Amino acid sequence: MIVSQFYINGNAKQAELVRMFGIQPLALKRWVKRYRTDGPKAFFETCRKRHPTPKKSLWTKLTRQTQSPPNPPPREASPPPTKTGEC
Repeated sequence: MIVSQFYINGNAKQAELVRMFGIQPLALKRWVKRYRTDGPKAFFETCRKRHPTPKKSLWTKLTRQTQSPPNPPPREASPPPTKTGEC
């Protein structure tokens, strides 16, 4: 949103913004068009194409977390091996 505001207000040219922010020129053009048509709220709307996670899988995930066995206690370090028979 800030990039499109810089461009619309005349604070920077397209080439400067592309170079400074490392974005594609086409992306900037789309953002400017979006800002001009819908204003700042266009950048905060949720995407309608995403589908929410089904409740069943969320429920399954939560029950698996609660049913998992507790972590076993840490093992004690074994003493280093000793040398036997020197040559």
